[in-house]
Amino acid sequence: HLAKLTDNFGIIQFAKLTEPDFSSGYTLDDNARALIVVASHYKKFMTPSSLKLASIYLDFIYRVAKPNGYFNNYVNSNRAIDEQKNRQENSEDPSARALYALALVSTTKQIPKRIRYRAHSFFEQSFRKNIAFSSPRAIAFYIKALNCLLSKWKEPKTLAVLRSCCEQLIILYEKSRSLDWEWFEPYLTYSNAILPEALLLGYKI
Repeated sequence: HLAKLTDNFGIIQFAKLTEPDFSSGYTLDDNARALIVVASHYKKFMTPSSLKLASIYLDFIYRVAKPNGYFNNYVNSNRAIDEQKNRQENSEDPSARALYALALVSTTKQIPKRIRYRAHSFFEQSFRKNIAFSSPRAIAFYIKALNCLLSKWKEPKTLAVLRSCCEQLIILYEKSRSLDWEWFEPYLTYSNAILPEALLLGYKI
């Protein structure tokens, strides 16, 4: 189904049951998720088709990169950046998820070097721009990305950024928590587990 939803540009945003809905266009969010899936699949099964899909999703991430180190999320069915949609919605979470996907690929030793180096190069283009996030989930995904890299290479700047991101999450928690509400925000939304997970990974490093 994942392969069926993917054309030579990226993974389609929505499906009608088992059929891709081409009119829905594409998102960075979905292509980053798909890249995480196929990287994990290749690590376990070494299937060539997973590498082919990984290259498509990597290409997509490269196409939607912005000069400031962040990324556009929405691409319409004509394969053009959907400027209006991207202005209407905060793209922090998709950008951070994409950086996590890139970091994961670049540090998965089973993946061929040419693909790992390419993913690492894309990540570095953003990292060198000194990007920062304020959304809790974006911070958490960025921590997961930095954790991947620090598990392989202990670089002082990367470690400093990781520490800063962990401190951001702790500050958010301290501001939001009360006796009957121990959480990072005054509400629960999606991908909640990633917030404590990120702090656990930060602590491990």
